[in-house]
Amino acid sequence: MLADTKKRELKRQLLAHCLRLQEENADNLRAMILDVTESVDNQGQPVDGFDAYRSVQMDRRDLFAQQLDKAIMDMQVLQRMDGSLLCREVRFGAVVRTREQNIFVAIGLGRVNLDGDCYFVISTQVPFYHAMAGKREGDAFEFRGREHTILEVF
Repeated sequence: MLADTKKRELKRQLLAHCLRLQEENADNLRAMILDVTESVDNQGQPVDGFDAYRSVQMDRRDLFAQQLDKAIMDMQVLQRMDGSLLCREVRFGAVVRTREQNIFVAIGLGRVNLDGDCYFVISTQVPFYHAMAGKREGDAFEFRGREHTILEVF
């Protein structure tokens, strides 16, 4: 078990790491939008009323724009989180350790590595979170036929 100061530091580092990953994702999406836009602009004027290439590329651009909007909203969620707040139960913002894995309840980023340790960054919308929501250190919960015991929550 970690001391409270170590828990806060780990949580701040994990939060900063997730924010960096999300910023990189947003930057990549911006670059893809720019690339698609330049590609369409370099094609010149449409040949006819239905330019299939242009239509497909504009659909791609719109998809990237939607993904960028989501990435920006997720960054805002991370920016509002208080990394120094320690949780006593599993809820948004909690770091949860079980025998099998480390979990950070924030946004849906999936598996991230920090200082050699693996964390699964999940949102409050996934079924795994619902199975453990409100549980405390020492509590057990079942998910997909497997029992998990919470070793630590902070």
